Amino acid sequence: MPELPEVERARRLVHDLCLGSTMTSVHRPVMDDKVFVDVDVGAFESALAKRKIIASERHGKQLWWTLDGEDAKVPCFHFGMTGAFVVRGLDGIQYYNSKATGAGDWPPRFAKATFAFDNGIELAYVDPRRFGKIKLVRDVKEVIGGLGVDPSKALPEGDAFAAMWKRRSAPIKTALMDQKIMAGIGNWMADGMFLEYRRISRFVPGLSEHGLTTRSRLFARQKSYTARACTRRLGRTR
Repeated sequence: MPELPEVERARRLVHDLCLGSTMTSVHRPVMDDKVFVDVDVGAFESALAKRKIIASERHGKQLWWTLDGEDAKVPCFHFGMTGAFVVRGLDGIQYYNSKATGAGDWPPRFAKATFAFDNGIELAYVDPRRFGKIKLVRDVKEVIGGLGVDPSKALPEGDAFAAMWKRRSAPIKTALMDQKIMAGIGNWMADGMFLEYRRISRFVPGLSEHGLTTRSRLFARQKSYTARACTRRLGRTR
């Protein structure tokens, strides 16, 4: 399942290959209303065609493109369990048992949307299991407004960090995976953090019982593990 590093890899892919380029055509190979949320085919294609990507951005597991023009809407992508961006001619992320087709097939199997750019790049959003979501919004806050902090960005420190966990009785792993607290962490990232710090209390109240030292160590593990996961792009093999 794609977590923060996989989505960050997708963000970088668009940033590196498509930033500053204009979409010459946008196409939905299939009418999949489970993936597209309140977006009809005509509105989606007309809202993006002839628009230039001026930023590829991410918060947690949510990814979106900022397009040129004051009236431009914001296309937002969530990868669900098996979603990914695939570039024509390049090997993409292969999740276990995804049954996705190779880079030579175009449009690729399970493609929900394809985008052609004026620099020759062709990009597809694929999602075999169809738990991902594509939205078109006026303001990205509609999508990310309820999310917690992103551990790859600036995290609160000291008392502010401790306050994030105050009055929570859930197991720490459950709390770490709560997107309203920490956006982007999923099962394998949480496990990786615990492998690095095996002495963390199983339950959130333990953070207060063990004092600031434990909170600081958890804070350090979140920052360092997330940074390394993004740098190494661990999503390639997950």
